Amino acid sequence: MACLSTMTLLLFMLFMFVITNHPLTMGLALMLTSLAMGIILSLNGPSAWIAYMLVMIFVSGMMIIIMYMSSLSSNENISPSTFMKKTYTALLILSLAMFFPLKQQQLNLPKSAHYFSDSLFTIIYKTYNQLMNSMTTLIIFYLLIVLIVAVNIVKVSKTPLRSFGE
Repeated sequence: MACLSTMTLLLFMLFMFVITNHPLTMGLALMLTSLAMGIILSLNGPSAWIAYMLVMIFVSGMMIIIMYMSSLSSNENISPSTFMKKTYTALLILSLAMFFPLKQQQLNLPKSAHYFSDSLFTIIYKTYNQLMNSMTTLIIFYLLIVLIVAVNIVKVSKTPLRSFGE
């Protein structure tokens, strides 16, 4: 149940990130998304250390980005339009509807004694098993989108005047 509610929070934050236009709101949405992903990974993953390291990396990067963006847009107010308010309300209602499901599905994990051993094969199995397959795919696509956005943000006209490669 906790995993499902965290997934709805993750989905809500991803939609919030897509429809926002202010950098500080985007940073908040990314930080909450990384916290939700960390909670899901710690609940389902082989160990909580992987989730802890992932969240610490995201939060430290977001702190740097938020400091930079707040220095650039210090006097700019965050004022959402009526369309944004309606969209936030609709997304919140949809995520709350997903938060209270009609049936709770139980996860059937293998109960063998070797499942909880600390061998390398078991750790790899726990990370890439059937249950974590969608989370691993989500993280791969998230990193791909972040890479594409970072490449598109850097414009050729905004680079330093002196280039070292030519």
